[in-house]
Amino acid sequence: MPSISLLSRSLIHYWRTNLAVVLGVAVAVAVLIGSLLVGDSVRGSLRELALKRLGKTELTISSKVFFREMLAEEIASHPLFSRSFRGICPVLVSEGWVTHPDTGRRTSSVAIYGVDERFWNFHEVSIDQQWNSSAFGSRRQALISPEIARDLDIQVESDMLLRMEQPSNIPRDSLHGRRDRTGRTLRLVVSGILQPSQMGEFSLRSQQGSVRSVFVPLSRLQRDLNVESRVNTLLVSNLSGTSQVKDASTTLRKISEILQQVYSLEDTDLKVQILEHQQCLSLEAEGTLLKENLVVQARKTATHMKLQSNSFFTYLANTIRAKNYEIPYSLVSTSQQSYPYRAERMGGS
Repeated sequence: MPSISLLSRSLIHYWRTNLAVVLGVAVAVAVLIGSLLVGDSVRGSLRELALKRLGKTELTISSKVFFREMLAEEIASHPLFSRSFRGICPVLVSEGWVTHPDTGRRTSSVAIYGVDERFWNFHEVSIDQQWNSSAFGSRRQALISPEIARDLDIQVESDMLLRMEQPSNIPRDSLHGRRDRTGRTLRLVVSGILQPSQMGEFSLRSQQGSVRSVFVPLSRLQRDLNVESRVNTLLVSNLSGTSQVKDASTTLRKISEILQQVYSLEDTDLKVQILEHQQCLSLEAEGTLLKENLVVQARKTATHMKLQSNSFFTYLANTIRAKNYEIPYSLVSTSQQSYPYRAERMGGS
């Protein structure tokens, strides 16, 4: 019997089984296609939401260490910047929580942004408040997102308490940290509630939920946190106005090239000082310890300058005892060479 005839008779004889298989496969294919369509739709919706919250921001330069606010102007004035980028804006970014002093209602996970008129010009948004006024910038005014207004049931011209951690290069829970500096509370007046079209939902976080943001005048927030003329984030927008993944590596390479030429030691937590008695230079970190890659680069630089380098390790000793004598809270240092140990009494501790 020919194979074609055998196949056709088999399909006719087992038509019920074959029909069930065809229907099962059709349902499975429909479910898979539907899942792919829904997933693609959700992915597109989330991407559109994230881009909307970012506004004109297409690249961020952030650091755990506060750097010079003037770095933004130096980057913008670089000849290579105007060829690929449209604008740059310095921002002080922090996190905390807000409390309504009258009702006691509180909302947490609040993004705090210290901004000035450059922020609104960067996003091409106009607001009612005179944010560029020096008189306004010196007052304790704040703009909040609609979600905070709903959580606290707060109105314009009402007071609110903004609680945030005091910035420090030394972690508070470390041995050298200042545990008494638990945070800073600012009493602010709500001068307006920003709508989404006015960057009220601006967010640098990757989140799907509601955005809780507080916008404080940059100069006011810098003075309250004792970081005057310093920020920790720069917002950058491309000249084309569009973000393409394929151009991300090129964009990062261009901005990195500019940073290498304008970034200075003042923009880090490093400190170089001259030790006249020892007749040497000292490279120190205001935070904790020097990172390994920084040590390697410092040694390469010293070798290039024909200087001898040596690494020291300094740590805090709670107590040093010898017989009946005791020294509390001292710094103990040692080096990789055959230098003796050195102990110093910490003044004021």
